[in-house]
Amino acid sequence: IDLVEVSSELPSTPIEPPLERQQTADFHIEVEAIVDESPLSFADASKVLVTALDRTAIARTVLRAARTRFQRACLLAVYPDRIVGWMGIGDGMQTERMRDVVIPRADKSVFSLVADSRSHYIGPLARLTAHGRWVKATGRKIPKSLAVFPILVRGRPVNLLVVDNGHDQFVGSDVGEVLILAQQIAKTYETLLTGGA
Repeated sequence: IDLVEVSSELPSTPIEPPLERQQTADFHIEVEAIVDESPLSFADASKVLVTALDRTAIARTVLRAARTRFQRACLLAVYPDRIVGWMGIGDGMQTERMRDVVIPRADKSVFSLVADSRSHYIGPLARLTAHGRWVKATGRKIPKSLAVFPILVRGRPVNLLVVDNGHDQFVGSDVGEVLILAQQIAKTYETLLTGGA
């Protein structure tokens, strides 16, 4: 499957992994290691998201929910010029590994495609340089297919949720719950941006 570049307006305010603790309202808070990696049902995750107080809590909730259906999951932050790892769960996608992931937006990849098109992708990783870097950074696991979902805030991609079932495995095509969860994440971000108004 060949990836096709899709042009779109690049985001100017990504939900990005912070380097130091600053004001919560500005989304610049310290990223802590995931403590609870136990699976969380999509229904329970939806309830938790309603009361999430910061984006780290949102990320943990999303990853735990993804854990109920997929072996590995991570969140990437979308910048105007690059996509970087933020937080992960599962073999090779632990948070400490995710910080090694840096993918230029200008490079062809499924991640740039999803960020630019703002539509989800389910399928294999094509033989591209950026995908080789991804595989290396995430434990040299090569799934037969993976799924990538954009998290949009005010129409702009701020995060990507990436899931797969591990080396040499497929992901299922029934992703309705994940799509609903992605919309709920966006609503929670919106609430934080507006101060709960």
